[in-house]
Amino acid sequence: IQYILRRMISVIPMALIVSFVVFALAEVMPGNFVERRVMNLKAQGIQVQQDEIDRLIQTWGLDKPFYVRYWRWLSNLLRGDLGQSAVYGRSTADLLAEAGPVSLTIAAVGLLITWIIALPVGIYSATHQYAASDYLLTLLSFFGLGTPGFLIALIVAYFSMVRFGFVPVGIVSPAYANQPWNWAKIVNFLGHMTLPFLLAGLTGTGGLVRTMRNNLLDQLRQPYVVTARAKGLSERKLLLKYPVRLALNPFISSLAFVLPAIFSGDVVIAATLGLPTVGAYMYTAIAQEDPYLAGTLLLFYSVVVLVGTLISDILLAAVDPRIRLGEGGAR
Repeated sequence: IQYILRRMISVIPMALIVSFVVFALAEVMPGNFVERRVMNLKAQGIQVQQDEIDRLIQTWGLDKPFYVRYWRWLSNLLRGDLGQSAVYGRSTADLLAEAGPVSLTIAAVGLLITWIIALPVGIYSATHQYAASDYLLTLLSFFGLGTPGFLIALIVAYFSMVRFGFVPVGIVSPAYANQPWNWAKIVNFLGHMTLPFLLAGLTGTGGLVRTMRNNLLDQLRQPYVVTARAKGLSERKLLLKYPVRLALNPFISSLAFVLPAIFSGDVVIAATLGLPTVGAYMYTAIAQEDPYLAGTLLLFYSVVVLVGTLISDILLAAVDPRIRLGEGGAR
């Protein structure tokens, strides 16, 4: 319990540091959304008076120093006020409430699919080293590592079109959009989300397969494995009792790296399948130079990664009791 509490407390200063960096990154974007809005209006032949421009600048606090804007933004965040999006003209909290659950669901299911595939495939590849199947799995792993996410999305969408005659767009069909949740809507939802789940799951599978394979091969070369074999311990019992368990440590710690990979593919999934995800709003916020929306969404991403790191630390402590802060040369 003390270990978990320490890790949870350490997340707080990290979140504050991340919030500052995130706001600074949003601030250094060239131009601002007021200038872009004025340019768009002028491109449409609409003249904007300087008084209106000054009013917008004052409304969004762009006439204030950086530290004043950051403190106001952070204070509002701590009070639960995420502010307004200049691009969408809606509350940032509403946008996050709409897109956050979709992105988190895709990430959670994608991570589950990644582990379900990577764990047994990595074990099989390590226990069949240099076999034809090992070479095939290695080739597929490198293919997954080297193939951009958008290309995988396009390939999957193409085969979906060829096989089923359509690509599911959105969370549910328009007929179910305003309907209460029932079994028919759930089935429709799963039909639409199958492709996003698979795309998210394939994002980090290749890397985790290689990680599990290499970790297990390293454990299988240890002297204790040779000794256990010499004493007649069955291969299956030997494999599952010690090498696999110890090889899981780096595999679990990779959670902190797999989550960002899945979330980075969020934009690709949203663009390909028309999903209202955080990545879609993030792309629009950056393209339209909306620093407050972009900063809040970046902070959301960062907090998810920090929470993922915390979960991986807790899982590592559960799998390997030697891992404790300040104990026995722990991390």
